[in-house]
Amino acid sequence: MLKKRYANASTNKDILSSDFKYIEENSKEYNGYISLLKINTVSKRCIVPRDNREDDCVLDNGYVWLQFYPFDKNYAINSIYNDKLEIVEWYFDIINSVSIENNIPFIEDMYLDVVVTNRGEVIVLDEDELQDALDNKIITLEQFNLALKTGKFLTDKYSNKHEVDKLLEFTNSYLQSLLKN
Repeated sequence: MLKKRYANASTNKDILSSDFKYIEENSKEYNGYISLLKINTVSKRCIVPRDNREDDCVLDNGYVWLQFYPFDKNYAINSIYNDKLEIVEWYFDIINSVSIENNIPFIEDMYLDVVVTNRGEVIVLDEDELQDALDNKIITLEQFNLALKTGKFLTDKYSNKHEVDKLLEFTNSYLQSLLKN
């Protein structure tokens, strides 16, 4: 069975207090759920190591997670902003599906992840977990190949600075919109 990841981060034990809302967007530009999680209080900061430079904080008091769950893609995006509303990273979960349960959007996570940092670095994560999921028959060979294909698409696309700039413009526009409403 695939892991479910909820937009309100209800399974994240480090988030003690947060405000959550989401919208469903159906436009030429985007079709899917968009959620805003304003993180008020955490039990501990989450720091992720980076090769050849200082580490990045992805979870702390005052951080904002803007999540995109497109209906027509095999990935979801968590845009992580610090307490000054500066982008830290985009975390792409490769997914099987998007759905809603108890009025909370969620994804079925297929283990492979791609991170694009605010410096334009592209990092592939959890290839070993993807392989383990296949070996343990949690995912099918078709899902395994789709995850690899989607991961390659994302790494190729966001290795281009122009595409990262477009991603920043896209996520920032929805951030400002959701913060206003």
